[in-house]
Amino acid sequence: MTIQTFDLTPSWKATADLLFTLAKDGTPEGQRQARQELIRMGELLDTLIAERQSEPESSYDDWQVCDTVDEAFRRSCLSTGVPEGYETVIGYYARHNPWALAMQLDDPEATLRDGFWCKHRANERGIAVVKVPAPEIFRSQGIEQVNAYPLSLLRERMEG
Repeated sequence: MTIQTFDLTPSWKATADLLFTLAKDGTPEGQRQARQELIRMGELLDTLIAERQSEPESSYDDWQVCDTVDEAFRRSCLSTGVPEGYETVIGYYARHNPWALAMQLDDPEATLRDGFWCKHRANERGIAVVKVPAPEIFRSQGIEQVNAYPLSLLRERMEG
């Protein structure tokens, strides 16, 4: 199986930040357009993920890593100062879905798509999103803060 990866993270991040600001603080028309664009971006990312997942099944050996997540790696994905009832996207994976976290070892920013979804839904519903210190794995990439979302919103996203 061959997977091609294109790192669009910087441009997606900048676009998402701008769209979140417009969706919150823009004119009524700007808010509407920003929300539509955020939904479109999420759908595009979902389509790309679905295409990637539709490739032929991998062998058992390819999936073996999913059963052996290193505890130190899991801890490096957890943020400090997260309020009770909240969690970061990668922290949720580390605590509740370590097998899914293992599949993201090469690209910890793969959680960005889930963050887009949670941020958009939180804005739609008037739910508070909390900035917390980034976990070690992101600090090593120069990211200082990440969003923490209510556990109920993360469960809705991750567990359907």
